[in-house]
Amino acid sequence: MTMRASGLVALCLVVTLLAEGEGVQQILDRIQPSDAKGWLQVSLACEKAGYLREAEDFLEKACTLDPEDADIASRFARVLDARVKALDPNEDIYADRVFEVADRAERAGLKRFAEELCVDIVGDGRRAGICPTHAGANARLGRVLTPWGTYEDAELFGDIAKIQQSREAERKLLAMLTPWQRSAYAAKKAVEARGVECDCIAQPPFLIAVQRSDKASAEVRAEDFRRIVAHLYVTFRREFADDIPFEELFEGAKAELVLPLVVYDSKSTYMAQNPGVPEWLGGHFDPDSGWGQTFASTGKPYEQIFHDCTLQLLAAATRVKGGKDTNCFWLAEGLATTLECAHREANNDFIIGAKSRQYLPMIQQFLKRKKEAPLGDILSKSYQQFRIEQSQFDPFKAQMYVGLHMSEAWSITFFLQTYDDGKYADKLHAFLRKEVAGEGSFDTFKSIFGMIEDDWRKYISGLSPD
Repeated sequence: MTMRASGLVALCLVVTLLAEGEGVQQILDRIQPSDAKGWLQVSLACEKAGYLREAEDFLEKACTLDPEDADIASRFARVLDARVKALDPNEDIYADRVFEVADRAERAGLKRFAEELCVDIVGDGRRAGICPTHAGANARLGRVLTPWGTYEDAELFGDIAKIQQSREAERKLLAMLTPWQRSAYAAKKAVEARGVECDCIAQPPFLIAVQRSDKASAEVRAEDFRRIVAHLYVTFRREFADDIPFEELFEGAKAELVLPLVVYDSKSTYMAQNPGVPEWLGGHFDPDSGWGQTFASTGKPYEQIFHDCTLQLLAAATRVKGGKDTNCFWLAEGLATTLECAHREANNDFIIGAKSRQYLPMIQQFLKRKKEAPLGDILSKSYQQFRIEQSQFDPFKAQMYVGLHMSEAWSITFFLQTYDDGKYADKLHAFLRKEVAGEGSFDTFKSIFGMIEDDWRKYISGLSPD
């Protein structure tokens, strides 16, 4: 960034009239163009005289001349950090604004600071980025960007996705991919076998497959949904890292689990692809295929994706480690609704544990009407049993049935997380570990938590809605 000439001219004209003692002009008269320390002194004099914009420019010049000077580098890094914190994270071009700061840092010689900002933009294995497909940030980090994500062997993977050659050529190329990439390719073919032409983008372990449409760019839609999925995965992993072997199942070199999220171009296509799905659904998780399915115009995409993709992760973990699908309905839907209600912070982190404006009034009304409804009914219900019961109702009754059961599952999980300053929070994690191991049951629940029904009923009934 070049020094603002107009600002310097104005500075030279007036600063000697305003600054006391040795002012900026006097310092300018005696420093050499390559004197980093001298330009630091100019910056400090500008700051003292109230010329903050010029002070920042001169500090940048000093850092560019000598980025190895710890004092100068730390001062300019603090200035750039303040610039980032002053940005609006809800602005559509927020990622570009952060990258502009990273670019300034790079050109001033603060390469590590610039790299950290680029990681903030595109994310890494521990956190979701602001925009993981940001071309500039990925390029700065040396990553190759493709519609499937960022891979060092992206060129090869792109060839696989477009291959029109023989099965033998396909087999040879597939043999060169990672286990996860081979699974992702197979998942894409399975989606297209339904007659759904799609563009895909990877957010391992998820593969987001967006149906092509004349209405909007599938690639743009894929990135929008990928960003939501990335936030969900980072939030879920942060909360349950000690309970689920993420590295083994989803992240390691040998991991091959792919969780497809199919986004249809319209609700009508979604309904046609899923006969029998109720009209009121905005999306769903299909335990039989392991797919999450929704449509581009779903009303609340963050809530829908956080809910359904949580169910995908839980089902995958219990199926692989415990040898069966998620057994306990209350836990699966309890965690899914808990993630669905996650609160978004200004820094784009999502915090779970919020009261639900949707589920709390529903469960409170139920408890008011059904004073003798035993908690054991839902605690002993398997997810498969829930699906069978739901299918036996007409659409209106099914909606009421699902809403009530989801609100009850949410209330149990919320109670276990928050009651009496988190009295049961650690035990909830212990139960999740049992569930992943295939040992979740009503008896396991009673052995870990004891009898909680009276405390649960009083606590949930007494919660305020705000």
